[in-house]
Amino acid sequence: METGEVIKSKGIYLFVKTTRDGATVMLKALKSEYKDKSQYQTLLRKEFETVSKLDHANIVKEIELIDDPKYGKAIVEEFVDGRSLSDYLKENHSVEEKLNIVRQIASAVCYANQRNIQHRNLKASNVLIAKQGDQVKVIDFRMPFSDDLHVGYSSMVHVSPELKDGTVAIDARADVYSLGVLMKQMALPEEYQYVIDKCCSYNRGDRYMDMDSMVADLDGGSGSGYSTKRMAVFAAVVVVLIVVVVAFFALQHKSAERQTATQEQTDSAAMQQDQQTAQQPV
Repeated sequence: METGEVIKSKGIYLFVKTTRDGATVMLKALKSEYKDKSQYQTLLRKEFETVSKLDHANIVKEIELIDDPKYGKAIVEEFVDGRSLSDYLKENHSVEEKLNIVRQIASAVCYANQRNIQHRNLKASNVLIAKQGDQVKVIDFRMPFSDDLHVGYSSMVHVSPELKDGTVAIDARADVYSLGVLMKQMALPEEYQYVIDKCCSYNRGDRYMDMDSMVADLDGGSGSGYSTKRMAVFAAVVVVLIVVVVAFFALQHKSAERQTATQEQTDSAAMQQDQQTAQQPV
């Protein structure tokens, strides 16, 4: 393997763009202060054992775990010719283009969640977008073992409250929270605010249970021109209109009944008058 180009990064990992068997790949290794420590080597191995099983178009493929003579233990990853979501958002993109990115991220993470794998570190720098076709590639799944080693987060903005606390078992709702934060950063229109707020609820019981539920609500908003919140308002208006119409016809019915009763009283009085007139002697 050729000596490659080191990509600047935060945290414990070293990323190297290099060539292997004539193809461009990315090496994910440990920085020099960590590479000879067995617990961090174990962390890298656990990641490979977990993520290499995933086969999804929007997840970077982890190809092989190797011992490189220069960088030590390293994961050979698919190389993505693109930019991070952070850089993508600096470009001029339409709302629909941004929603397409959200759907791809959700599809990737949902696929992992369904296999009981949570990303745990979903943020803009861990979402790559290919130059060709704007295809999303999610990278850098965080292993639960990282918490045991006290490996910190480079940013806490995207981290769900329960991940920060470390007091409950983590499920798909932690990733739902992080995707909500990403959608906030995308500056989507107000009609999607309800979906974002639901994703970012402090209480995970108030969030979407999974990515599929979130996307269904998101597409319900974009497809019909109404967000779920607007649909609720629309439904409330319909109910009010129904009540008004029913009340109107009820009043009309009562009015008709009163008119009928009045007419009957008038007719009865007229009949009595006629009878009295007929009984009078001529």
